[in-house]
Amino acid sequence: MPDVKPPTTPALRKDTTTTTAPVDHGEPLLPDDEGKRIALRMRHAVVGFVDGPRDAVAEADQALEELAARLTEAMDRRRRTLRRSWQPADAAEYRPTTADTTTVDTATADTTTVDTTTADTATADTTTADTATVDTEQLRLTLRDYRELTERLLRL
Repeated sequence: MPDVKPPTTPALRKDTTTTTAPVDHGEPLLPDDEGKRIALRMRHAVVGFVDGPRDAVAEADQALEELAARLTEAMDRRRRTLRRSWQPADAAEYRPTTADTTTVDTATADTTTVDTTTADTATADTTTADTATVDTEQLRLTLRDYRELTERLLRL
């Protein structure tokens, strides 16, 4: 049987010596201690449901908000690392802003602002009315959804 040699053409050869960015395949986005702390906050909210259902849901909301912020920060760090691996050094810190990527038509923006304000007012009125009628079962289902979403995000 003839000896099989690895391909010698650059397109087919895997060269791992030129990697400039650290590769972190499969590593969690958050450090273990941070993920455990947020998971503990969520468990505390679930356990506290019996004594204060509305407070438990509010605590779950805050835990999910913190998790989302930490994940956003972690993804931004990883994206910057990836960007440094393919962009020239002077362009690595470039971050497009909304002004760089969006063209605003002032006539449309004014109309949108008015519509958004009207929609927010209507939503606020509905939310206030709904808050008084939310029963314990709805709070339980909401807390369950917060817990499930938090657990899914912690697995990332």
